[in-house]
Amino acid sequence: SNSGTGMVKIMQSWFIVFLKENRFCSGEERTDLLGQFKSFLDDAASDDKNVLFTSESLDFPSFAMDEFMSYLTPHFNVHVVVYYRRFYDWIFSTYQQQTRKRGLNAQAFPTFQDWLGRKIVSSKSKYSKSVRNRFQVAPGVFNVSVVNLHRKGAGSEHVQQFFCDHVDKAPHSCKAARTVDNRKLVPSTDPNWLALRSKVQLHHSIKLEMEDRRWDQIEEKFKRMTNFPRTCLSDDMKEEVLRLSLEYEIALTPKSWHEGPDGLEDLKRGFEKIANTKFCAIDFEKVLTSTKWQRFLTKLERS
Repeated sequence: SNSGTGMVKIMQSWFIVFLKENRFCSGEERTDLLGQFKSFLDDAASDDKNVLFTSESLDFPSFAMDEFMSYLTPHFNVHVVVYYRRFYDWIFSTYQQQTRKRGLNAQAFPTFQDWLGRKIVSSKSKYSKSVRNRFQVAPGVFNVSVVNLHRKGAGSEHVQQFFCDHVDKAPHSCKAARTVDNRKLVPSTDPNWLALRSKVQLHHSIKLEMEDRRWDQIEEKFKRMTNFPRTCLSDDMKEEVLRLSLEYEIALTPKSWHEGPDGLEDLKRGFEKIANTKFCAIDFEKVLTSTKWQRFLTKLERS
């Protein structure tokens, strides 16, 4: 922040150049982008404006923090705001995002158990605690604060909490944030249907193009099912996810929060509620190789 009240949004491409494993630009292109970035910051400072950065690139351990800060510290006091979402909730959301990126033609959607076994260690380096710790020792950062997404009154109040409690000298943005509607997000395509669709032709000889209308009949049959065979997290894995969730809650929230009614006890209740439901995956192989489904697909194949 500077002393002004204006807010300016940054182009995503400017963050990519600070990733050490960057393969998107090099040489003259990188030099040009860094020149644009410096000019932008110079102009914002001369106009006495605040600058707001938001990018998932900032989570990466490979983000070149020292180089990035060298562009900011000549003009600005840097305040970092980290969002806290409980680890068990965040790690499952990360899993869903990564598997959905595989698309409708994916040959295999890993179960949460399989994915977690491979990713839990590397994922921790991108989690809120690790990100906060990296920024706390970054040159030029004068404050690192945490927005707790589990405070009661979620939704639009998080926007208000950010601009009113964490953004420095931004009264106009705070005032505008108080008027934000708490709108629900439009639900995305059911990931279970995407997973089953990706496996149909692995377990039956039926051949279907992407636009084949018979997919609608398969989806309709799948969505009528009520009793699915499931595979869940092992007891050891559940214990590890809960342990990390409790550890991070204590590290990222004040004592008055995690020892209160909405803290650790609420976390445990929330974890138990989803550990044997949301964390369990449908055993698609058992579904598709069952006698009923094989007969259904054979009939569909001949139609």
